[in-house]
Amino acid sequence: MRNTLIRLVIAALLFQACSSTGLSGRRGPAAENFTCKELITEVLQIKFILTRKRFLKALKKEYPSAKSKIVEKNLDALLFIDYSHAFNVLNDIHLGDGRLFSESIFDLYSNTGGGRAFQNYMKATKYLFENKPVININTLKEVHKRMMSGAIDGIPAERIGVFRKEDIIGNVPTGYEINEKQYQALVDNPYINATELFAGNKGYTGQIGYPNATKNTPEIMEMVKRSNRDLHDDLVKFQAGQGGDFGDLTGRLINQLTEDLLDWFVKQRDQIGTIKSVAGFKKFAKLVAEFQRSMVSIHPFYDGNGRSIRQFSLYYPFWLEGLPPPRMVDVNNDIYNSLDEWTDQITQGVYSSHALYTQLTKRLEQGLRLGATPELLYPKTPRKYGRTFRSQKPKKTIANHKLVDVKTGQFAEFVNTKLLNDDELMAQFESNPNDVLDGLIKKYIEFAQNSNMHYRHAKFGDEIIGLELVDQDFIETFGNRSFLDPEKWNYKMKRWYKDQTLWRGLSRTEEVEESEIVSMFESLHYQFVSNRTMGFTDNSERLQDELLLDWANYNNNLVNGGLVRMAKDHSESGELYPVSYGYSLSEKWEVGRAFAMGAMVVAPYGKHWDYQHLLKSRVVVGLKQANKDVELSRLKQLRPEFSYKYPRQKEVMGIGAADPDSVMFVQLIDAEGDAFLTYARNPKKPSEILVFEGDVRDEKKLPRSPLRKINLR
Repeated sequence: MRNTLIRLVIAALLFQACSSTGLSGRRGPAAENFTCKELITEVLQIKFILTRKRFLKALKKEYPSAKSKIVEKNLDALLFIDYSHAFNVLNDIHLGDGRLFSESIFDLYSNTGGGRAFQNYMKATKYLFENKPVININTLKEVHKRMMSGAIDGIPAERIGVFRKEDIIGNVPTGYEINEKQYQALVDNPYINATELFAGNKGYTGQIGYPNATKNTPEIMEMVKRSNRDLHDDLVKFQAGQGGDFGDLTGRLINQLTEDLLDWFVKQRDQIGTIKSVAGFKKFAKLVAEFQRSMVSIHPFYDGNGRSIRQFSLYYPFWLEGLPPPRMVDVNNDIYNSLDEWTDQITQGVYSSHALYTQLTKRLEQGLRLGATPELLYPKTPRKYGRTFRSQKPKKTIANHKLVDVKTGQFAEFVNTKLLNDDELMAQFESNPNDVLDGLIKKYIEFAQNSNMHYRHAKFGDEIIGLELVDQDFIETFGNRSFLDPEKWNYKMKRWYKDQTLWRGLSRTEEVEESEIVSMFESLHYQFVSNRTMGFTDNSERLQDELLLDWANYNNNLVNGGLVRMAKDHSESGELYPVSYGYSLSEKWEVGRAFAMGAMVVAPYGKHWDYQHLLKSRVVVGLKQANKDVELSRLKQLRPEFSYKYPRQKEVMGIGAADPDSVMFVQLIDAEGDAFLTYARNPKKPSEILVFEGDVRDEKKLPRSPLRKINLR
C-alpha cells in the first residue's frame, strides 16, 4: 500500500458525535452548528432504497451491463469486506491504478477465486429483502445457514444454522493489546467473561469468554434466573459439581439468552413507533447498537458469528425501516467500545452509506470517475468547519465565525498526505482505522481553519483567503479539454477556479505564430509550467509524471510544513527557485506586460524599456486563478510566518502547471506597451476563440463584434 501511496498523495464536515447522551446545540458565536440532527434529517428525508435505485439507473445508463454489475457488486461488498481489508484495493482504485468496474473487492475473502463467501452474503441479503421475515430465532438461523453454506471456513455442515454447545474463547493477542478503554468495555459487558485478561506491555491481552455452562458473569446468571428458573438451577448444580452435561446446558443457555434478547428487541422496537424524527432515529440506532452488540457477545454459533449477526442484527433492522445499512470503519469495535460509542459509530455509518450513494450519483452526472469518490475511500468524511473571521480595522479575530462546507476531496488529500509521511501512523491506521480517522478528522479541521479565513480589508472589503490542496479530481480533469463541452467546462471553472484573472508575460526574440497562440487555449504550454519541470517539456509523458510529483510535493509542504520556505525562495529567487513547483503569475496586468516587454529577460526590471529593439514579439496571457495557486501577497494575513517583503507586489505562485482550459486571454503588445490584438475565450462557448482589436480583458464584457472567430479542435 505504501508503494502505491508514494506514486501520489491521494485525494472534506465536522461530523459531530450523535451520541445518546445529547447534542451540542451551538458552536461558535454566529453560526448554527452542523450537528447529527441535520445529518439524520437528511437521511430520513429520502428512503435509501430510492437513493440506491437512482444511482443504479444512472450507472447502467453510463456503463455497459457487465461493468455496471461489477460496480454494483463491489459497492455491496463494502458491507461485507472489512474496511481495513478493502482499503488497499480502494486506495489503488482512488489513485486510478484500477477501476471500480475492473477490481474485485467482493472476492477478497475467497481462497479459490470463486467468491463463495460474498455469494453467500448476497444470497442471505436477497432472502431478507424478498421475504422480509420477522426478527426471531428462526430468521437468525436461516441467515446463518445461507451465510455459511458450502462449508465456508471449514465449518461442519451439521453446525450450520444450529446454536452451539461448545465453549468459545476469544483471544486478544499480545501483538494487538487492547487499551484501558477497550478493556473496560469488555469488563462492563454483561455477557462476556473478562477475568482471563491481564495487563501486558502496552495494554491488556489474554482471553475473553463467551457464555457457557461452566463460567458466566453474575449478570448472565441473574438474567437466566428471571426468565428460566429451571435452567438457572441446573447451571448452579453443574457448576457445583452436582451433575449435568456441559454441551446440553450450554446449548440451553445460548438458546435462552438469544430468545430473551430477541423478545426484548421486538418489544423495544414497537415502543419507538414510526421513525420520522431525529429523536426516533436516535432511539432506534441505540436499540440496534445494543441488540447487535449483545448478540455478538452471546456468540450463538460455532463459527460465522460476526458476519451472520451483522447481517441479521445490524443491517437488516435498518433495511426494514428503509434506512441505509451502516458502513462501518471498524466492524470489530462492537464489543470493544461502550454502547454510546458504538451507537455513534453506527449512526455515522448510516450517514456514510447515504452520502456514498448520493455522491456517486452526482459524480456520474458530472462525468467524474467513480473510483475517486472521497466517500468511497474514507467512510468518515467531515462536512462543516468554522471559518475564522479577521478584520484589518478594527483589528479583531473571531473563531468559527461561519460554518462552511468541507470539500471532501481536500479531506482525502489531507489524510493521505499525513499517512504517506508517517509510517507509525500508517501502521496504527492498518490496525485501528476508526480511531486514527477520528484523530485525522480533528487535525483536518484545524488545518482547514488555519488555511482558510474570511478577511475584511479596510480598503478592498471582504475576501476569502485560503490555501487548497491539489485533489485527485483536479488531477484527473487537468488538461482534459473540457472546453469542448460547455457544461463540463463551467463545472470545472466553478469547482477549481476563482473569479480572478492572473497575468503572465512572455517576451520573444522571434515572431510568435498564431498557431502557437491558439494552442495555448487547448494544450499545455511549455511556459506555463513550474520552474522545476521546464526541462521536461519536450516529453509530454515525462512532464505529466513530473507534474504529479510537483503536486504531491506541494501537498506535503502545505500539510506538513515547507510551503513558507518554498514561497519565499520562489518570490525572492532564493536557493529553491530553480526547483520550485511554482511558476510566477500576477494579479496585475501591468506586471504581466512588464515581463512581456523583457523585464528580467533582456534587462533588469525597470530598465527593460530601453531594449525593446531586441524583441520581435510580446505576449501577455490571462488565466483564471486556480484554487491551488498561492497568493503570496495575501498569506501574511493568514499565517504570520509569511510576513516578508516581496519584490513584486500582487504575485501569485501557480502550482505545477496551468490547465489550458483556464486560459482566457492572449494579447499581443507593441513596443510602447499597448495591447493591439486580443484573443479571448468565449465563456458561453469555450471552444470558440474571439479575436478583437485592441485591449480586451473582461470576460463578462466582451465586445459584440469580433474581427473573427476561431473554433478549437
